[in-house]
Amino acid sequence: MKEIYPRLLKVMDAEKTFIHLQEDALYNFIPDKKYGNLEDLKIRYQKLLDGSKNRNEIWLNWLIFKDSDRKNPIGTMQATILKDEQKAYLGYVIYKKYWYLGYGTAALNWLIHHLEKIENINYLEAYVDINNKYSIKILENFYFENIRVLDGDFIFQRLCNKRL
Repeated sequence: MKEIYPRLLKVMDAEKTFIHLQEDALYNFIPDKKYGNLEDLKIRYQKLLDGSKNRNEIWLNWLIFKDSDRKNPIGTMQATILKDEQKAYLGYVIYKKYWYLGYGTAALNWLIHHLEKIENINYLEAYVDINNKYSIKILENFYFENIRVLDGDFIFQRLCNKRL
């Protein structure tokens, strides 16, 4: 499995990620929008870092690197923890240049292990576009089960290993 080097997202990371986020193909499977300029992306990152106004939610966001000196970003990872529901929604975006190289698998593996260490999370969930065959396969390889369809997305869920 590929090795990744995540670190928490910072506003200044917009300068490293903006060019990667201009790839139209990224938006085939994610509901985010393409940011027209660097300032708009910095504003988005600041909102993510400010966190949810809902006390039940904790937002976590990471930038993923393929190198230990963290110079070459390859994507992002996100988790939204819903404390009352004892679950976490997770997701990742791998930049197009790094598709099909095993980084999606590495990102999901890292996220699962990180989130399973957090007390009071019993379930992990992921929404994936019904046409995103590659991400569907990755989720299935990590024993996520398709539990329903909502607005063009499959919703996958699994119990945390600590609960099995």
